[in-house]
Amino acid sequence: MSRFVAQKTPQFFATMETLSEAYREFYESECPIDAFPKVIRDVARTYSTARNLPMELLCFCACGILSGAMGRVFKARNAVSGGYTQNANIFVLGVGESSTGKSASIRALFSNLERRVLGEISEYQRELAKFKKTKTKRMQDELNGEENLDFEDEISDSPKPPRNPDFIVKNSTSEALIKAMEASGGEIFSVCEEARDSIYIVAGNYRKQGDDTETLNSGWCGEPIKHNRIVNGISSVPNPCISLLWMVQNDIIDNIVAKNKGSFIGSGFLGRFLYCRGAPKTVPASKENIPLDESAISRWENQLAEAYQIRKRGLPFWFDTDKEAFDYFWEFDAFNTKLMNGKLRTQAPLLGKARENAIRLAIIFAHAEGADRITADIAKRACRVVSYSICVSVVLFSSGMLPEIEHDRAKMDAMIRQNDGFYKKISFFDQYSSLRSERVEFIVHTFPSMYEIVKKGKGRYVVLKDRISEAKKALGIEADEDDDLF
Repeated sequence: MSRFVAQKTPQFFATMETLSEAYREFYESECPIDAFPKVIRDVARTYSTARNLPMELLCFCACGILSGAMGRVFKARNAVSGGYTQNANIFVLGVGESSTGKSASIRALFSNLERRVLGEISEYQRELAKFKKTKTKRMQDELNGEENLDFEDEISDSPKPPRNPDFIVKNSTSEALIKAMEASGGEIFSVCEEARDSIYIVAGNYRKQGDDTETLNSGWCGEPIKHNRIVNGISSVPNPCISLLWMVQNDIIDNIVAKNKGSFIGSGFLGRFLYCRGAPKTVPASKENIPLDESAISRWENQLAEAYQIRKRGLPFWFDTDKEAFDYFWEFDAFNTKLMNGKLRTQAPLLGKARENAIRLAIIFAHAEGADRITADIAKRACRVVSYSICVSVVLFSSGMLPEIEHDRAKMDAMIRQNDGFYKKISFFDQYSSLRSERVEFIVHTFPSMYEIVKKGKGRYVVLKDRISEAKKALGIEADEDDDLF
């Protein structure tokens, strides 16, 4: 027998796999790998196979990194009514245990772009140092009454720095981000392999009052940023553009939910993220040395290089939106808006930016596929990825979205258990409580291990899960074989 034993599926993934109808009917519970562009799928597959890294995490990391390389110059128009445009900057949050491969996924996909940027900065610094040395010698010669015409051409022009040279940052305090944006023309890409401190800072865990989301929220949507400094007065960034790729462990989410009680979540900050949960390793890496697909890696690096070169020009790179794609984005927004006001009301902060995220992701997809416009197919695939992201976020944060959900659950539970009861007709709550039938159904779907809805004729009943056999017997409903498993 092998000494390697497959791990039990963690609670999170068990929840994802057994999502009740309230979630499953709306969102994808498995990452739609097939929705990503081929260049992303191929590079993700080679690193996943050779280094035992999760495909879903690699795909999301690739989108985040490509977004960081694209900056603000890549734009979509005609994706929404009113003449609004969208940039391609996105926020990506990968969640997983320490052994999931979060850091390795970022390093594998990001190292080439980072080396390119750092190389440009180093080259500029060398040229600048040479220029300063030459200029100093020239000035010294003049003071000595010497004239060296050979230096005239060499000192005529100072070397030009690369556009936005220091746009890659790791510190996430407002002061640090604003300083970085001022130095880089308003564009930054925050990459954190372990964003524990970053997200604690933003969540306000190190502050006595409030969170620190304003700067990042503004950087996501491009709204001007003003910041009052104690020493240097007011600083401003008129046209910010922030991309984020952060990785955190599971306990960070739990701590955020426990500490903030919905205030941080309700700020809209978390709704700006695209979420991915990296599955833990359940089998060991292969004993064989599996070679990397260098062709797939080369295509990926060329894609990054192309995006970065376009970004450096500083000119808008437009993607028009087909009418069918526009309609699909609109329908996706209408769909989520309905849920925000219905079954997923307490999760509304996580759904509010779904359409915008889908459009931004569609820009990234279009560029990665060499398209000159956003088609209906690209729009649909982008919406699929966002749907999965929402599904992940709902499972991650549902327990702490708003304390009222637990209050309403306790109220419903008490009414069911009156006089040693174990079921209630859903219409009962409409008649005798402030809980509407839609709210009751939502509570049941939120706590699938505790409650279930059964039907008898036209009637629908909420049943305690651990007494479902008794309830069906009392209602005259034939019991299922697995009723007693709960």
